[in-house]
Amino acid sequence: MPDDRLIEELLVRDAASAVPPPPDPLRRAARLVALTSLVAAVVVGAIGWLLAGPVLALVLFVVVAAVVGGGLVWMIWRPADARVLSAIGGRQADPVSDARLLNLVEGLCTATGLKVPTVLVVEAEGLNALAAGRSASSATLAVTSGLISGLTRIELEAVLAEQVVAIRRERMVPATVAASVPPALSRLFSIRSGPELDNDRAAVTLTRYPPGLIRALEKMEERGTTVAASPSLDALWLASPRPAPAPGSARVPLAERIEALAEL
Repeated sequence: MPDDRLIEELLVRDAASAVPPPPDPLRRAARLVALTSLVAAVVVGAIGWLLAGPVLALVLFVVVAAVVGGGLVWMIWRPADARVLSAIGGRQADPVSDARLLNLVEGLCTATGLKVPTVLVVEAEGLNALAAGRSASSATLAVTSGLISGLTRIELEAVLAEQVVAIRRERMVPATVAASVPPALSRLFSIRSGPELDNDRAAVTLTRYPPGLIRALEKMEERGTTVAASPSLDALWLASPRPAPAPGSARVPLAERIEALAEL
């Protein structure tokens, strides 16, 4: 049976923490989808204004917002999982060759009362991992082949714990939805799967062994986290999959995360 106290620690913010609470991921995702609908309504309304004046513009705006906009929301939200899965690529984790990986994921999910997600392996030398999905019950957890071969069992468990935490808290939802909409719209929000430092602390709460994650992040920093994947997925990865951070990136550097964990 899951440890209720552990689950509570993972879900409830410590009031004494200096890290601000993360935004509600579902609310952020809904805002993004709603914005897409609003943009469609404004564009059609503007065309109506040019063609026949304000009356037609108002009618078209209302129709698009109520009918076409609602359909657009459905078209974006429902296939988001499938679109992101297609962008991730990789292969299904094999029960034999990837037994260590699957055993660790199943153990962590049991500890948190979480449904075991789909587990994928992406062929890449960089050490990285990803959590994606519209909900905790339909999530995907992906790791690179470099992560599997480059980490010890304890280090791999620490990285997987971070992904399980992100799924349990549904922090990957906004970035999953953003990855399935046109880039021009997804860039209107600073979409991230969740504060890295907070996720790190929650992960070591789950494993109860900070040195495991510290060493894993050190190896990631030393060997690189590059993954040749769609840029739309960048916010879903544990660390930036690009050789160099994107301009204006809000991601916390691995060195800073390691230092914060060392102080626990």
